[in-house]
Amino acid sequence: MRFRSLSIGLVFACASISVAQSALAMYTDGLQQGWQSWSWATVNMNNASPVHSGTKSIAVTMGGWQALSFNRSDVDTSIYKSIRFWVHGGANGGQRFRVVALVGGQAATQSVAIGPIAKNVWTQHEVPLSSIGGSGVRNLTGIWFQSSVRGFSSFFHRFLAARN
Repeated sequence: MRFRSLSIGLVFACASISVAQSALAMYTDGLQQGWQSWSWATVNMNNASPVHSGTKSIAVTMGGWQALSFNRSDVDTSIYKSIRFWVHGGANGGQRFRVVALVGGQAATQSVAIGPIAKNVWTQHEVPLSSIGGSGVRNLTGIWFQSSVRGFSSFFHRFLAARN
């Protein structure tokens, strides 16, 4: 099996910008604000290169159906609109994965497919929470980035949640 490299950063994007409220960080050079890795793949949370910003990224090697998984106690998503993330495909590119919301600890029936990923360049993607079954819930408990095909190696970087 041939593995490929992938770099991703994630940001929850707000429906509107409010100066009075701050972002809910998931990963910024380390896990933040109660988020934990419940990944079922090989994960290195201290990868030095490549990074989109900051000094670290998350290196992940996934087999088929494995995932980088961020989990925490209930998040009320009524104040969030979407997940925004940046992807770097490494020297080969071509990776594919899906984004899945966990509501009350259960995978939502909806997901969004991402890819193929461009090689040697950061590309930004935005996934509405409504498209992954995570919009307007009071009990979002996680987000998966899941390989649905052959395995690959990847790098994930900078995860934030911005409030409305």
